[in-house]
Amino acid sequence: MSLLVWVGIDDTDTYDKGCTTYVMYNMLKEFIKTRSEERVVGYPRLIRLNPNIPFKTRG
Repeated sequence: MSLLVWVGIDDTDTYDKGCTTYVMYNMLKEFIKTRSEERVVGYPRLIRLNPNIPFKTRG
């Protein structure tokens, strides 16, 4: 039996630590490096809930 877990990250943008996409990239990289039994299924998805918002930080 396997357990699937979805992880969502929102609004972590900072000037010194980077945008949300970069935070997720580092988290995923660390997870893959430190976990031996668990695995990542599929590609990460970048979803913008409102891409037309004028004060977004990137993209």
